[in-house]
Amino acid sequence: MRVAVASLGCKMNAGEAEATLGAFIAAGYRPVKFGEPAEVCVVHTCTVTGRADCRSRSLLRRAAGSVVPGGRLIAAGCYAATDPELLGRLPGVTDVLPLVGEDLLSAVQGRAVEEKRWPEVSGGFLRRTRAFLEVQDGCDGACSYCKVRLARGRARSRPIADARAALERLVAAGHREVVLTGVHLGAWGRECGAGLTDLLRALLEIPGLARLRLSSIEPDELTAELIDLAADSGGKIAPHFHVPLQSGADGVLRRMNRPYTAGRALENIGYAARRITRLGLGLDVMVGFPGETEADFTRTVEAVEKSGAAYLHVFSFSPRTGTAAEHLGDRVPSLVKKERSRALRALSAELAHDFAERNMGARVRLLVERRRSCSGKQTGVTGNYLRGELGDAPENLGGRLVLGEVVALHPEPSLTRPGHGPATVLVRFLKILA
Repeated sequence: MRVAVASLGCKMNAGEAEATLGAFIAAGYRPVKFGEPAEVCVVHTCTVTGRADCRSRSLLRRAAGSVVPGGRLIAAGCYAATDPELLGRLPGVTDVLPLVGEDLLSAVQGRAVEEKRWPEVSGGFLRRTRAFLEVQDGCDGACSYCKVRLARGRARSRPIADARAALERLVAAGHREVVLTGVHLGAWGRECGAGLTDLLRALLEIPGLARLRLSSIEPDELTAELIDLAADSGGKIAPHFHVPLQSGADGVLRRMNRPYTAGRALENIGYAARRITRLGLGLDVMVGFPGETEADFTRTVEAVEKSGAAYLHVFSFSPRTGTAAEHLGDRVPSLVKKERSRALRALSAELAHDFAERNMGARVRLLVERRRSCSGKQTGVTGNYLRGELGDAPENLGGRLVLGEVVALHPEPSLTRPGHGPATVLVRFLKILA
């Protein structure tokens, strides 16, 4: 039997999709590329924005054409949790199962799922380089725009012993970098009086671990304790934070019900930049939240510029059913949202270029992931989240962590000034680290 799995959205969703694929492979299914004929096709959907809903439905419609007669098309993920009836009515969808990994496999095979388990990180993972480790799920926050918390439920944390054992398996399988994921990662352990730094200290003790990366961290949870731990880890905690700033205007942040001010966020970010050399900072920014004025948008641009960010992820507000912001008036016109989004993406391109230039001559630890089909060069990602293309290397280094020197910007302009995500640099190979 063949299985195909696809995902949309965040790193957590990508990790859950890999856990699902791993569970099916372990059960004897043969993985095929998404779009190829398969007896089972699973789409881990996303519902963070209206556009994500649309893309999820589109992906399910596309998948319907590749499921063989009598096969099963399964809608999983956050959208499946919040809108199961809608997805169940889409042509070709046979099951709506907001489950992950072994739990989803059990449901497909007709076995009872009594209690949700943490996604198992077994040999079924197909990535030979980076793996995802889910250590937290759910959210007890009340951001007025957010529908994801409705899909994921109350916050819960993976016990340290369980997380350690899972990470040990990943390290033993040869993964040099592991990304810690969670809906609200900074809230890990809060329900039992512990904190994220407690978990990180325990994980850093594992022999053979090369690098941990945090998927995201809230501005108010980017604490001095966390920053100092990362700064003193010798690169074992990647010098890269992705922070959902959302806005640089305090009035907008209050209407979003975000628990910090723009000044506090910039203060925390500034401390991180002082403590961590060449920190790679990514920011989520939302435009067009109800009541956002031109002055508010200007404050957001100014905050982004002050932050020293290396790249932005830009989102336009869309009202989500069941959220407080769904009922807010003073909506920003669509054309204005598009103009503000374009302006921030242009700013992101310049920030990415500037950050790459600030890294010229720096020695970096590059996780080699693949070869670019157009150039044949090996590429990967640095600890501070630059994309790197290796010059002449002595061998196929896929999956290895290497030391290199940033020597130039990539000659392709779209790769040095991307409107979304980090820039690409050319890296001279020095030696293999792990």
